[in-house]
Amino acid sequence: EVILALLALKLRFPKAVRLNRGNHEAVKLNLLYGFAQELYNRYGPEGERLFNAFSEAFRWLPLAHVVNSEVFVVHGGLPGPDPRLAFNDSGGGGTGYDAVKQVDETGRSGGRKGGGQHLSLLGYNPDNVSLPPRNAELTLEQIAALPRYLEPAGDFGALERLPVEEAEVQRLIVDLLWADPRGKTGYGPSYRVQNGCYIFGPDVTDAFLRRNGLRLVVRSHEVKVNGYEWTHPSLISVFSAANYLGHARNKGAILKLERSHVSGHLEPSFITYEASERTTYASA
Repeated sequence: EVILALLALKLRFPKAVRLNRGNHEAVKLNLLYGFAQELYNRYGPEGERLFNAFSEAFRWLPLAHVVNSEVFVVHGGLPGPDPRLAFNDSGGGGTGYDAVKQVDETGRSGGRKGGGQHLSLLGYNPDNVSLPPRNAELTLEQIAALPRYLEPAGDFGALERLPVEEAEVQRLIVDLLWADPRGKTGYGPSYRVQNGCYIFGPDVTDAFLRRNGLRLVVRSHEVKVNGYEWTHPSLISVFSAANYLGHARNKGAILKLERSHVSGHLEPSFITYEASERTTYASA
């Protein structure tokens, strides 16, 4: 119902509705997290045809939008380091993590831990941000030129097997769909190791905004306790799904951008909400 409602609104108000692609608008994740199963449960064998139609539509969605020449809206994060120097690790494909998942005494996985990283139970240590910013920030024109209708590479190994130019295109797409902001400067290893992306600091955000004449980045991709977070001084993380997966106990949030009569710029405000007793969760 959600995606059909959004598509219907897009058809009815094409100049007022903008839909971005996220990391879950990919075949692999929709098979894994229940979308394919939901279609099968509702429509039986015909659900496969619907799944393929949705997947085709998702592949044509844009990776980002710019609002009023001020705000960059993207699902995940910003382009990774250039050159993509490897972290010193023992087999994590240059991301700072080993290739073998480790599990603690409770049976919980803390991500893929690399030598010397001292990763927490959450799977990474945000103090391990060690790569410098890009030599040259990507422009909006370069991002707009990235090809649509591609399935993002599902793992770092897949990227390594591609031709150089094709691999770089895939890495940029993965960055925009999967990367996360963190507190320290430069780039560091992401706990989303299998996708080969990075975490990035506030200096990376500021450099990207300066290069493109923008003021703010708005992104999602991570559960936030209060529904939103000023992760960097010029970057907001917004997460609209309250009580994510039925147990996260987080608030949901909606971001509003309104032009200030004082500054003349778009200024953010937030609407937050709790999950209601009527909220239902589809099982994967």
